[in-house]
Amino acid sequence: MLELRETTKCRAVSHLGGACEAQAVITQPVHLCDTHRLRVALDVLPEVIGRAMGANPLETPALHPSSASPSDLVGAAQPALFPVGLEGKHDPVVYFMLNGGRVKIGFSTALASRLRALAMQPEAILVLLKGGRRLEAALHDRFSAHRIGQTEWFEPASELLRYVGTRLARPAVSVQPQRALPRPAVPAVRSAPRATPARKALREVLAEERVAGANSIGPGHVSSRYGESISRSRAWISIEMSRLADEGFLIRTEDAGVYCFALNGGSS
Repeated sequence: MLELRETTKCRAVSHLGGACEAQAVITQPVHLCDTHRLRVALDVLPEVIGRAMGANPLETPALHPSSASPSDLVGAAQPALFPVGLEGKHDPVVYFMLNGGRVKIGFSTALASRLRALAMQPEAILVLLKGGRRLEAALHDRFSAHRIGQTEWFEPASELLRYVGTRLARPAVSVQPQRALPRPAVPAVRSAPRATPARKALREVLAEERVAGANSIGPGHVSSRYGESISRSRAWISIEMSRLADEGFLIRTEDAGVYCFALNGGSS
């Protein structure tokens, strides 16, 4: 491998269509940054694994999730195909998300909202697996040697990438949306709440957090940091943030009491 210089840039194309500006970590056969090096490896792995299996394709054993051991869950995990444009709640999935030189293993039942909350593009998802929190915990345990602290982020070790490759080589199952329960009829149309100084102060606080780059926010953070200036209890703040989500100013996430910001800033 040639010696790298600080001016050596990756020659891949970013997801936005422009040239990648990251520092290259390899120069042969082409200059690639850490992220695109992993991308190329994962594009090749499924085909290599499929050829190696030949006439013995990978089969997924039938398991009952509630009684399966963690190692069985990891071995039997099926890749999930996420429909383009699917919003709202859906079947639980475990995702492997690439960000720079790290891989996040997380769980979600509202992937589109989770991506927005993390400020990530769909292209960052390496693979989705059908499964919930038990599968997520089993995968965290399986790759614990490569875990970064107590986070959900892992070093892209060879065994982790090989596992992703084996999942990509399997037939994928579709992710199904969850049907929303019908809401009870509203007896009367309520007028918009009066714009009190406290409500105005809460909106200003949320706008300030959004401009500062916060990905998500909840009543606990607002109460502890701005409760004195808003002059309202945490319970009041929680109710108001829920109302702002109904108005489109905030977006609910799958985590109770946690919101992310609407892309257009919501209604005024």
